[in-house]
Amino acid sequence: MEKFWSPGKLMITGEYLVIRGAKALAVPTVLGQQLQFSHDRRSKSKKINWVSMTSGDLIWYSNQFDIDNNFEPAEQKGSGRTEFIRSLLIAINQSKPDFFKEQGTYTFKTFMDFDPGWGMGSSSSLIVNLAMLTSLQPFELVFSSTLNQGSGYDIATSLIGKPIIYFIEEEMYHWAEPADLPWKNFVGHCRLVYLNHKQDSNVEVSRFKSRWKENENHNVIEEISNISEKLTTVTDYAEFKQLLSRHEMIMSEVLKKKCIKDEMFSDFKGVIKSLGAWGGDFILACPASVSDIDYTENYFLVKGYHTIMEFSKMIDYEWK
Repeated sequence: MEKFWSPGKLMITGEYLVIRGAKALAVPTVLGQQLQFSHDRRSKSKKINWVSMTSGDLIWYSNQFDIDNNFEPAEQKGSGRTEFIRSLLIAINQSKPDFFKEQGTYTFKTFMDFDPGWGMGSSSSLIVNLAMLTSLQPFELVFSSTLNQGSGYDIATSLIGKPIIYFIEEEMYHWAEPADLPWKNFVGHCRLVYLNHKQDSNVEVSRFKSRWKENENHNVIEEISNISEKLTTVTDYAEFKQLLSRHEMIMSEVLKKKCIKDEMFSDFKGVIKSLGAWGGDFILACPASVSDIDYTENYFLVKGYHTIMEFSKMIDYEWK
């Protein structure tokens, strides 16, 4: 049996605009996903058994795929998860025809450290694990899969396993630069809060692309890039919050949507930053005052949000 593990991810800045050339700041999480792979050659047929487990050892997805019939699924045909996995299997077979050459049962079993509904990288960490298993480039897989609407930042973050500045040049060349985060003196005050539902990033990105006008908004790309870069050098908590707040204001204008704080948490004393696609997944909440260490958690608990985590402990990074 072969085993591989890759971290999840969070996008701090650059959501949406990263696909138009803005620099994004992304971080790996301490929670990730493991892939276990085995091949039983005793069977005369060629099939794939796929099982996905949650952190509580519960099966949240399972299926069989017929290798000789273009990886036709046994059930859940047409579902998003099935088509995603099938597209990855087909991409592996096309790029590496010998991988599924032998008879037998190929078993893929995944174990996630986090809830698959969190939007923390269940797909990207899987792709990186599959790339390590097959010795393929992960970007070969992602752009052959049903995830090809995205920028690829999540793949780069999971692959590198460190905070990165990620950007795309000429919609073709993808770059990732390791980033330092000198936030040690204040990062412990901020909390990750799950908004109790997952946002479909592919749908959000497609909607954004359809509305984006090529000849407009080029200044915001530069400003978002500047914010991403400044966050890698900021050591002052007040400036850190100002940068996050400015980012929210810019994206509110670009997306023609209210900031999440204005829409849902207007009485929160501090700054709230959407992470990733707006309207779902996680937010980053940083209180105005650091004297009341329980303020942020108590605020969101009262409002019915119970998945609250200390940001500094969720990021796989040695704070400086």
